[in-house]
Amino acid sequence: MTDTAQPRNPNERSASEHNAGERTLEERRAALKALMAAESTDVQEYHAVITGATEEERASLARTFTPKSVIGSDHINRTPLAAYVAGALVRTPDGDPWEYHRSAGRAMRTLLWEGRPDQQLIDAFLLGATERPDEWILRFIEGLSNSWARSKKIWETCYMLLRARNLSCDAPEYLVLFFHEALPCVKKDSASNHAQLKTFFTRDMTLLDQEFWAVFRTEGVLFKGYGNYMGESAELCRLMGEYFDIRDEILDALLRGLTSDFSAFNSAAFHSVYTDLQPTDAENRARLGQLMAVLTAEPSASVGFAQTMLQNVLKACAPAALQKTPDLQPLEQLDLEQLIDALGANLYRTEKKIQRGALRLLKLIATQYAGVSKAKRKKAQTAEQVALANYVADRVLEAYEVLPLELRGAAEACLPEDRLPMAEEAEAAGASVEVPPVLLPGTPRHEPFTPITDLNEFCTLLTEESNTTSGRIIGDESPSTRGENLARLYHFAATGQLAPADQQQLRTLRKIASEYYYNNVAYMPVLCIVLKANAEAAGYESWELPELTPLLQYSDRSEMVARAHPSNALLSKEEMIRLTIQNKHHLWNADYKPLKGYRDLYEIFREQMRAVAAGGEYHTEGRTARLLIAPLPARQLTYSDWTYRMVSSLDIPWSGYNRGLDFDRIEEYRQASQEGRLREAGFENFNVEEFVEYQPMWQVKGDIVDTADEAREALIHATAGMSPEEAIAYEVLNTAFIPFVYLLNLDSVDGWRGDYIIVLTEWSSWLLQNNPDLLSAYFMFAGRAVLDYKNATPVLPLLHALRESTVQVGAPTCTLLGYVASAKNSEYRLAAAEAIAALFEAGLLDTGTFAETLKWALEDGMVLPNRLVATLREVSAISPLAGWRVLQVLRLLLPMVGGLTKGGDYVRLAVELAKLYGTPVEIPAELEPKMKGSTVLAKSLRALAAVTPRVTEEALAAREAALALLGESGA
Repeated sequence: MTDTAQPRNPNERSASEHNAGERTLEERRAALKALMAAESTDVQEYHAVITGATEEERASLARTFTPKSVIGSDHINRTPLAAYVAGALVRTPDGDPWEYHRSAGRAMRTLLWEGRPDQQLIDAFLLGATERPDEWILRFIEGLSNSWARSKKIWETCYMLLRARNLSCDAPEYLVLFFHEALPCVKKDSASNHAQLKTFFTRDMTLLDQEFWAVFRTEGVLFKGYGNYMGESAELCRLMGEYFDIRDEILDALLRGLTSDFSAFNSAAFHSVYTDLQPTDAENRARLGQLMAVLTAEPSASVGFAQTMLQNVLKACAPAALQKTPDLQPLEQLDLEQLIDALGANLYRTEKKIQRGALRLLKLIATQYAGVSKAKRKKAQTAEQVALANYVADRVLEAYEVLPLELRGAAEACLPEDRLPMAEEAEAAGASVEVPPVLLPGTPRHEPFTPITDLNEFCTLLTEESNTTSGRIIGDESPSTRGENLARLYHFAATGQLAPADQQQLRTLRKIASEYYYNNVAYMPVLCIVLKANAEAAGYESWELPELTPLLQYSDRSEMVARAHPSNALLSKEEMIRLTIQNKHHLWNADYKPLKGYRDLYEIFREQMRAVAAGGEYHTEGRTARLLIAPLPARQLTYSDWTYRMVSSLDIPWSGYNRGLDFDRIEEYRQASQEGRLREAGFENFNVEEFVEYQPMWQVKGDIVDTADEAREALIHATAGMSPEEAIAYEVLNTAFIPFVYLLNLDSVDGWRGDYIIVLTEWSSWLLQNNPDLLSAYFMFAGRAVLDYKNATPVLPLLHALRESTVQVGAPTCTLLGYVASAKNSEYRLAAAEAIAALFEAGLLDTGTFAETLKWALEDGMVLPNRLVATLREVSAISPLAGWRVLQVLRLLLPMVGGLTKGGDYVRLAVELAKLYGTPVEIPAELEPKMKGSTVLAKSLRALAAVTPRVTEEALAAREAALALLGESGA
């Protein structure tokens, strides 16, 4: 680290500073005004005035000597005085507001990153921050570290602030900065930076005592590679162990990290580094208890690592092996029993790799330690060995029924012959339980919301619903309820008495408006109205309150999420796609124009935002939009009214020229072009249609038109003479615009428009709760996106809304559920499983329709078979009735599984469920030729054919649940 001026401890003051600290607030204010009048820029003069001031006095002085005038707002002033004021007078140490003067962290990040990180500016800031409270310093360091502006200079600044006050900081943001920017990078098989690494810590051993060990305690800091030149963490740990004799402590810290509540991604570095350190058998033996603790970790990779290390210990400490390595401490009977218990718990995990690994270790214990053998000539077992063998057998047999069929052979290999499970007798031979089919119409909801009664309830609800985090939290709260709450807030804001509000509530709302305005785009109309009303009631103009600045930057908050589409008078869409494919972006001349006249959910919700400020009615282009207060009635549609379409991206508007393209096909073209073999690759005649994707969507047949203009004209004609409420209802329930907004909506799927797309989903869930298929049809773009992208913000609230549906769902919803059941993100797949199970349990999802839509999706390659079958397995585990319905779906899918990747997994799941419910499943004629051989599919088909009918508790529970539904429906 560089030699820089050290800030002093705030308790260490010179005599002159002591005298300065005795000044009154008015004396300081007068001195500041004198310096300002003289246009002084001397940092020391200002410091002499401000030093000794309390935080309250600094806040008051900041109204005289305003940080905005010195630091700047939209453009930062790179002067020592600006840096000093950032440290001495800015009240907020962290955060990232647009204006530099609102956050010391925002100002210093820019001063340290942009241009030259001038040491004079850093020293001025450190001088200003000398007397700030420890809490302010720690918040500043966390905020400064947590940014895009990472550099060694920023870490040194944080380091000096901490050491000057003898503080420690375990914030992950600071530790990542330490790990990636401060540490010299070391690599295996290279002596580079070894001396620098040792010197780095010996110059200040506090770095070893605090920062280094904190890396292992804090989630998200340790990575396999680190630093700007990607040093190797294992080599770093090896050298630290060698230089400071702490190898044992490092190994212990790595194992403690694996037993912490870290995510699978963040845990991976710990077992990777531990493995790369190549611990000896003696080191692993000494950590037997810690390795057994890792067997209980949540991430499966951590458990697999522990099983591997423990296998090495078991082999090295086996009685036969100990003769060669007498220095190793043998395993006691108690150690083995504790290990057997831990491995027995692993047998209940759902990951087959974990189950298989546990059985491998149990077999090792049974054969090497307990003397279990299948040989004809067996050695006599001691009493201790017999007891140990029975202990293993007890744990294995307890979990035997939950093990997959293909692992039961491995389980039996762990058992003595006298403990092998006998063939299970049929509980009721020749009979099985019949579970009746249930498909209910459901119960629509038409009641309007309960209005907000007073301003206190309004402010409380607004605070609860606002988003004050980096991303909107999608919890267990009903999306329909959140959508209804938004409608209630809109209605009260447009019609209620908004002032005067409770001052504490008002301060909270001002903070939300000031610091989280981008997170709350959909709530800004409400916040703006209530804050303006209270400002006027207090005698202020709205522009005089800085908290309202972000809100007033746009006269219409809905403009923040306005959509535009590209048009070009010089080039056609086809020609611009050609230029994109050929990497000639510089020839573009696209002109983005705002959408006009579109009548889809997105634009109708924007009108609701406008109607708030207009007192409940918004007038535009000869029409009136009113705030909605109740869910829309169901549009009466049958299966035959819907049609599933694959629409070319050439036929619908684009938000940009990156959406709608088939990039795999484009890459083939570019490679063929570079290699000069376009003709051989089939690109001799360029056809732009080959390079665009076809988008899947459901529409009502009678709503389909060819162009957006035709859709607009059709809706205008149909709604002529209707009331505003009737017109909006007709437009929302019409599917004409779905193709023309598909790619435009896809552009917002990752949530870059703040909370808008999520709140739109919640509001739509409330409005369309009697029309779940229309809701699914509109948001089909989000379901399609999850196949390729991990983040699609509408998906979770959408699935939660479908899970709560009270009316029957049809093919569009089945398609959406099938897509998300094959999502890239495992969290989405789990949410899909819960929604499917809930609909089965409520009798609102038809197994035939669901199976048919899954069949289409599998045949078209729209879903991945391995992900889908894993989700179906999750559904089957949620409840007996859900599992029975999954078995029905699998029966209908069986004829096609022979052509699927992982088709054997579908049959294997069918075998497990058929045995669980005691019901045979007929093998389709298409699969009979595939029953021969040793493939997974063949083995599973033979096992399925061997299932015999019997009565089981699960089947009885499923029938009871189905009969309860029929009883509730009056059957």
